[in-house]
Amino acid sequence: MPPVYTLAPDVHRLAKELIDEEAEFGRLRGMPMLFVSVEPTQKRGMTRVLGKTDIVSGKNALMYWTALKKSDQGPFHRITVAAGPWLNMDDRRRRWLLRHELRHCGFKEVKKKGKEPEERPCLINHDVELFNADLADPAFPDVEYVVRMAQSMPQLELRFTEDRAA
Repeated sequence: MPPVYTLAPDVHRLAKELIDEEAEFGRLRGMPMLFVSVEPTQKRGMTRVLGKTDIVSGKNALMYWTALKKSDQGPFHRITVAAGPWLNMDDRRRRWLLRHELRHCGFKEVKKKGKEPEERPCLINHDVELFNADLADPAFPDVEYVVRMAQSMPQLELRFTEDRAA
């Protein structure tokens, strides 16, 4: 069965709330973003993909702006969540998933000869900083898994308090 993508206004509302309320995401305020859900849940190997962030650009971005009857505003971030798991998540887990995906949304300055530099969306890959931000998030869903992972990566020098690891 091919995946079916639909607009996800509930995801959009929660993301907007996080962007407006949390300083970490201030750079995303007012930036064009698209929030969609996908059914069935996609897999990467044997792992279910609960969320994914990518950039829509080129013809796909142009078609999006045309459908909205707006002038072409260039590429933008798209966050996709798995519809079934999203519906079964509590608010805490939804917030964690969206925070994780929003942390992938970055911007870089692009300079074109003879023009003013402009900011373009880019993706922030999984790295130590993203991993640490996820760990510090009080809504992190699986602390026991992370403790085992951290113990296998001593170079990260992660410290856990007793109440956090319990």
